[in-house]
Amino acid sequence: MYLSKVEFVRSRWQRMVEVLSQVDKNLFYEHQMIWDLLPKDETAKRNFMYRRTDEGDLPFYYLLSEREPEVKVDYLNCSSRLYEPTLSTGDSLQFSLRANAVKTLQRPKEIKQRKRVGLLKSDELHDWLLTQGEKGGFQLQSESLVVENTQIHEVIKPGDPNRRTFTSADLRGILQVTDAEVFIREVLFKGLGRSKAFGCGLMLIRRA
Repeated sequence: MYLSKVEFVRSRWQRMVEVLSQVDKNLFYEHQMIWDLLPKDETAKRNFMYRRTDEGDLPFYYLLSEREPEVKVDYLNCSSRLYEPTLSTGDSLQFSLRANAVKTLQRPKEIKQRKRVGLLKSDELHDWLLTQGEKGGFQLQSESLVVENTQIHEVIKPGDPNRRTFTSADLRGILQVTDAEVFIREVLFKGLGRSKAFGCGLMLIRRA
Protein backbone atom coordinates (compact mmCIF):
# COMPACT_ATOMS: atom_id res chain seq x y z
CA MET A 1 0.00 0.00 0.00
CA TYR A 2 1.04 3.58 -0.66
CA LEU A 3 0.23 6.56 1.53
CA SER A 4 0.46 9.83 -0.39
CA LYS A 5 0.04 13.52 0.30
CA VAL A 6 -1.58 15.40 -2.57
CA GLU A 7 -1.21 19.18 -2.66
CA PHE A 8 -2.14 21.99 -5.01
CA VAL A 9 0.67 23.85 -6.79
CA ARG A 10 0.45 27.53 -5.90
CA SER A 11 2.17 28.70 -9.07
CA ARG A 12 -0.72 27.27 -11.10
CA TRP A 13 -3.15 29.52 -9.26
CA GLN A 14 -5.73 30.11 -11.99
CA ARG A 15 -6.14 26.44 -12.86
CA MET A 16 -6.12 25.51 -9.19
CA VAL A 17 -8.97 27.93 -8.45
CA GLU A 18 -11.00 26.47 -11.31
CA VAL A 19 -10.53 22.93 -10.01
CA LEU A 20 -11.31 23.88 -6.41
CA SER A 21 -14.48 25.60 -7.55
CA GLN A 22 -15.61 22.35 -9.14
CA VAL A 23 -14.73 20.02 -6.28
CA ASP A 24 -16.27 22.32 -3.68
CA LYS A 25 -19.59 22.24 -5.53
CA ASN A 26 -19.73 18.51 -6.24
CA LEU A 27 -17.82 15.66 -4.58
CA PHE A 28 -17.97 13.68 -7.82
CA TYR A 29 -15.26 15.93 -9.27
CA GLU A 30 -13.08 15.53 -6.18
CA HIS A 31 -13.44 11.75 -6.45
CA GLN A 32 -12.54 11.91 -10.15
CA MET A 33 -9.50 14.11 -9.49
CA ILE A 34 -8.12 11.58 -7.00
CA TRP A 35 -8.98 8.58 -9.18
CA ASP A 36 -7.14 10.13 -12.12
CA LEU A 37 -3.92 10.09 -10.08
CA LEU A 38 -3.81 6.30 -10.13
CA PRO A 39 -2.24 4.41 -13.06
CA LYS A 40 -4.79 3.17 -15.54
CA ASP A 41 -5.69 -0.50 -15.16
CA GLU A 42 -8.92 -1.73 -16.72
CA THR A 43 -9.01 -4.73 -14.38
CA ALA A 44 -8.41 -2.75 -11.18
CA LYS A 45 -11.17 -1.87 -8.79
CA ARG A 46 -11.43 1.62 -7.33
CA ASN A 47 -9.80 0.39 -4.15
CA PHE A 48 -8.50 3.60 -2.67
CA MET A 49 -9.40 5.93 0.17
CA TYR A 50 -8.63 9.56 0.68
CA ARG A 51 -9.15 12.29 3.23
CA ARG A 52 -9.40 15.98 2.52
CA THR A 53 -7.76 18.20 5.12
CA ASP A 54 -8.58 21.90 5.33
CA GLU A 55 -5.69 23.47 7.19
CA GLY A 56 -4.24 26.81 6.20
CA ASP A 57 -5.42 28.58 3.08
CA LEU A 58 -5.41 25.53 0.77
CA PRO A 59 -6.80 22.04 1.24
CA PHE A 60 -4.67 18.95 0.75
CA TYR A 61 -5.36 15.23 0.63
CA TYR A 62 -4.07 12.03 2.16
CA LEU A 63 -4.49 9.12 -0.26
CA LEU A 64 -4.15 5.41 0.49
CA SER A 65 -3.92 3.16 -2.56
CA GLU A 66 -2.55 -0.16 -3.74
CA ARG A 67 -1.00 1.49 -6.79
CA GLU A 68 1.50 4.32 -6.56
CA PRO A 69 -0.08 7.58 -7.81
CA GLU A 70 1.20 9.30 -10.95
CA VAL A 71 0.60 13.03 -11.37
CA LYS A 72 -0.37 13.94 -14.93
CA VAL A 73 -1.50 17.55 -14.35
CA ASP A 74 0.53 20.64 -13.52
CA TYR A 75 -1.66 21.94 -10.67
CA LEU A 76 -1.10 19.00 -8.29
CA ASN A 77 1.94 17.66 -6.50
CA CYS A 78 2.06 14.22 -4.90
CA SER A 79 4.60 12.69 -2.52
CA SER A 80 4.23 8.97 -1.79
CA ARG A 81 5.75 6.33 0.44
CA LEU A 82 5.15 2.68 1.13
CA TYR A 83 2.68 2.31 3.97
CA GLU A 84 3.79 -0.56 6.18
CA PRO A 85 2.58 0.20 9.72
CA THR A 86 4.36 -1.69 12.48
CA LEU A 87 2.05 -2.09 15.42
CA SER A 88 1.67 -4.40 18.39
CA THR A 89 -1.28 -5.47 20.46
CA GLY A 90 -1.57 -3.04 23.37
CA ASP A 91 -0.32 0.01 21.47
CA SER A 92 -2.12 3.28 22.21
CA LEU A 93 -2.77 5.50 19.20
CA GLN A 94 -4.26 8.88 18.49
CA PHE A 95 -6.63 8.61 15.54
CA SER A 96 -8.49 10.88 13.16
CA LEU A 97 -11.33 9.57 11.00
CA ARG A 98 -13.91 11.08 8.69
CA ALA A 99 -16.68 8.52 8.73
CA ASN A 100 -19.92 7.89 6.91
CA ALA A 101 -21.44 5.84 9.71
CA VAL A 102 -24.88 4.32 9.08
CA LYS A 103 -27.45 2.12 10.70
CA THR A 104 -30.00 -0.11 9.02
CA LEU A 105 -33.62 0.47 9.97
CA GLN A 106 -36.00 -2.37 10.64
CA ARG A 107 -38.62 -2.59 7.87
CA PRO A 108 -41.59 -4.87 7.18
CA LYS A 109 -40.59 -8.27 5.76
CA GLU A 110 -42.41 -7.58 2.49
CA ILE A 111 -40.09 -4.63 1.80
CA LYS A 112 -36.88 -6.23 0.58
CA GLN A 113 -34.84 -3.05 0.13
CA ARG A 114 -33.02 -2.06 3.30
CA LYS A 115 -33.18 1.51 4.57
CA ARG A 116 -29.90 3.00 5.78
CA VAL A 117 -29.66 6.28 7.64
CA GLY A 118 -26.56 8.27 8.49
CA LEU A 119 -25.47 8.83 12.08
CA LEU A 120 -24.69 12.35 13.23
CA LYS A 121 -25.39 12.34 16.98
CA SER A 122 -22.38 11.97 19.25
CA ASP A 123 -23.81 9.10 21.29
CA GLU A 124 -24.73 7.14 18.16
CA LEU A 125 -21.30 7.68 16.64
CA HIS A 126 -19.67 6.63 19.90
CA ASP A 127 -21.62 3.36 19.94
CA TRP A 128 -20.92 2.79 16.23
CA LEU A 129 -17.18 3.18 16.80
CA LEU A 130 -17.27 0.79 19.75
CA THR A 131 -18.89 -1.82 17.49
CA GLN A 132 -16.31 -1.21 14.75
CA GLY A 133 -13.58 -1.76 17.32
CA GLU A 134 -14.98 -5.13 18.37
CA LYS A 135 -14.69 -6.30 14.76
CA GLY A 136 -11.59 -4.35 13.86
CA GLY A 137 -9.05 -5.16 16.54
CA PHE A 138 -9.18 -2.00 18.64
CA GLN A 139 -10.85 -0.55 21.71
CA LEU A 140 -11.91 3.06 21.91
CA GLN A 141 -11.06 5.08 24.99
CA SER A 142 -14.58 6.44 25.29
CA GLU A 143 -13.77 9.59 27.24
CA SER A 144 -11.30 10.69 24.55
CA LEU A 145 -13.75 10.78 21.63
CA VAL A 146 -14.38 14.15 19.99
CA VAL A 147 -17.08 14.48 17.31
CA GLU A 148 -17.05 17.52 15.04
CA ASN A 149 -17.73 18.81 11.55
CA THR A 150 -20.91 16.81 10.92
CA GLN A 151 -22.11 17.29 7.35
CA ILE A 152 -24.57 16.16 4.70
CA HIS A 153 -23.00 15.79 1.26
CA GLU A 154 -24.48 15.56 -2.21
CA VAL A 155 -22.87 13.76 -5.15
CA ILE A 156 -24.08 14.56 -8.65
CA LYS A 157 -22.70 12.49 -11.50
CA PRO A 158 -22.93 14.34 -14.85
CA GLY A 159 -25.66 12.87 -17.00
CA ASP A 160 -27.25 10.97 -14.12
CA PRO A 161 -30.56 12.43 -12.88
CA ASN A 162 -30.20 10.68 -9.53
CA ARG A 163 -28.50 12.55 -6.69
CA ARG A 164 -26.77 10.72 -3.93
CA THR A 165 -26.57 12.14 -0.42
CA PHE A 166 -24.63 10.87 2.56
CA THR A 167 -23.52 12.08 5.98
CA SER A 168 -20.08 12.38 7.49
CA ALA A 169 -18.58 13.24 10.85
CA ASP A 170 -15.00 13.83 11.91
CA LEU A 171 -14.00 11.63 14.84
CA ARG A 172 -10.78 11.85 16.81
CA GLY A 173 -9.54 10.39 20.04
CA ILE A 174 -7.39 7.61 21.46
CA LEU A 175 -7.68 3.87 20.90
CA GLN A 176 -5.84 0.79 22.05
CA VAL A 177 -4.94 -1.96 19.62
CA THR A 178 -6.37 -5.31 20.73
CA ASP A 179 -5.37 -7.32 17.64
CA ALA A 180 -2.64 -5.71 15.57
CA GLU A 181 -3.00 -7.95 12.53
CA VAL A 182 -6.76 -7.43 12.28
CA PHE A 183 -6.47 -3.70 12.95
CA ILE A 184 -3.93 -3.16 10.17
CA ARG A 185 -5.76 -5.34 7.65
CA GLU A 186 -9.38 -4.42 8.33
CA VAL A 187 -9.18 -0.84 9.62
CA LEU A 188 -6.04 0.83 8.29
CA PHE A 189 -6.02 -0.87 4.88
CA LYS A 190 -9.77 -1.30 4.25
CA GLY A 191 -11.21 1.63 6.22
CA LEU A 192 -14.35 2.09 8.28
CA GLY A 193 -17.89 2.89 7.24
CA ARG A 194 -19.25 3.69 3.80
CA SER A 195 -18.61 6.28 1.04
CA LYS A 196 -14.91 5.47 0.95
CA ALA A 197 -14.63 6.70 -2.64
CA PHE A 198 -15.85 10.13 -1.52
CA GLY A 199 -13.40 11.02 1.21
CA CYS A 200 -14.58 8.85 4.10
CA GLY A 201 -13.20 5.80 5.89
CA LEU A 202 -9.45 6.47 6.02
CA MET A 203 -8.18 6.33 9.59
CA LEU A 204 -5.04 8.37 10.24
CA ILE A 205 -2.99 7.39 13.29
CA ARG A 206 0.03 8.37 15.33
CA ARG A 207 1.49 7.21 18.62
CA ALA A 208 -0.37 8.48 21.68
